[in-house]
Amino acid sequence: MKIFKLWSYIALIAFLGLTFTACDDEDDPLTPGDTNKPVITSLSTNNANVGDTVTINGTDFGTADDNGSVHFGTVQAKGEVGASGSDYVSWTNTKIEVIVPMGAKSGELKVEKTIDGTVYTSEPIMFYVGAVLPAPTNLMARSENESSVALAWDKVEGASKYLVKYGDQEKEISATTEPQMATKITGLDEGTVYEFSVHTISADNNAGPAAKVSWAPAYRFESLDGTNTIKLYEAASSFGSGIDLYNDTDASPKILTVAESDNWNLGLYAKNNEVKFGSASKISFNWGGATPIASLISNVIALENVTLDDLYGSQAMDSQVTYTEELFDLTDATLQGKNILFFVKVPNGDKFNYAKVLVNGKGGFLKGTAPNRYVEVTISYQKAVNVPYAK
Repeated sequence: MKIFKLWSYIALIAFLGLTFTACDDEDDPLTPGDTNKPVITSLSTNNANVGDTVTINGTDFGTADDNGSVHFGTVQAKGEVGASGSDYVSWTNTKIEVIVPMGAKSGELKVEKTIDGTVYTSEPIMFYVGAVLPAPTNLMARSENESSVALAWDKVEGASKYLVKYGDQEKEISATTEPQMATKITGLDEGTVYEFSVHTISADNNAGPAAKVSWAPAYRFESLDGTNTIKLYEAASSFGSGIDLYNDTDASPKILTVAESDNWNLGLYAKNNEVKFGSASKISFNWGGATPIASLISNVIALENVTLDDLYGSQAMDSQVTYTEELFDLTDATLQGKNILFFVKVPNGDKFNYAKVLVNGKGGFLKGTAPNRYVEVTISYQKAVNVPYAK
C-alpha cells in the first residue's frame, strides 16, 4: 500500500504540472528572451471603418506586457489592453481584438512585440479602411497598333477613378459618367503579351480587386501608302487579286497578281457571277505555278457599321477556335450592307502569324466599275509568331 500511495503522489504531482504548463502555454507561453516572431493566420475581416473592432488570429503574439502593438498602415493602435478609451480590447498569444484607430488608412496590417529590447514583426496582411469597390466587369482589349493596346470595361458605380497595372507600370484613369470606360496604353513592346489589371478606386482611395485581361499590340493597316485603301481586284483586272498580309520587304501588306501566287494569303474570286473571298488556297484559279499559302480562317461574322476600332475581345485568337481553309460568299443576302470580320492564321514555317481582317461591305462589297472592281480591307496583323492577339 505504501508503494501504491507513493506512486500515486508522484502521478498526481506530474499531472498537476502538465495541467499548469498546458494552461500557461495556451494563454501566455512567452517569457522574456523568446524570439518567435508573431504570425497572423487570419483576420475577422480585411475591410472595416475607423471605430470597428477587428479580430486578429495567429500565433506568438506574446503577452499584453510584451510592448505589443498593431499597425494599420502607418498608424499604430494606442492604449493599454482593456483600458477605457484604448484601441486594444483584448490580447492573448493567439488572438488580438483591436479597434481600427483614428487616422488609420488602407495599408499593411502588422503585429509587433518587443522582447528584451528586440522588436519582432509579423508578415503584413493588406487591410482596407473604408469602402472597397468590386472589380470592373466586361474588361476587353484590342490592338491599337504595334506599340499600343486599347482597353474598355463597364463603369463601376461609386468609383472615383481606376488604376491600370501592366508589367511594372501603372496608369490612373478618372471615372466618368459614361456607361463604358476606355483608355489606351502606349509605349508597349511589339509582339509582347501583357497582363492588364484594372482596379476600381473608391472615394476612400482604396484599390479593389482586379479584373484582368491579356493582350499584345499588333500592326494596323488601313492603307498601303497612307492615302489609298487596301484593294483586291476582280480577276478581269490587271491589278492583283491576292494579298500578302505582311510583306517583310515593304513592312506592310502587299497586293499580288497570279504570277506571285506563292505569297498569297487571302484572295478575291470575282468571275462567272461569283464573288468569294477568303483562303487563297481555295480559289480555283489556274495558278500555273506555286499554289498559294494555305492560310486558315475562323470566326467569320457580319457586323453593322463597325470598324476595327469598335471591336474588342477578351480571349486569345487560339482559344476554343477552329481554323479551316475557307472561302465565303459575298453575294449572300444576309451579308449585304455589313462589314465582315474574320480571324486568319498564316503558316510561318512550323509556327503561325495571326491577323484579323475586316472587309468593307458598306455600299456593297464590290466597289468601282468593271473590269477594275475591288473589295476594301482593313488589317490588324501580329508580326510576332505564335502570339495569338491582333485587332
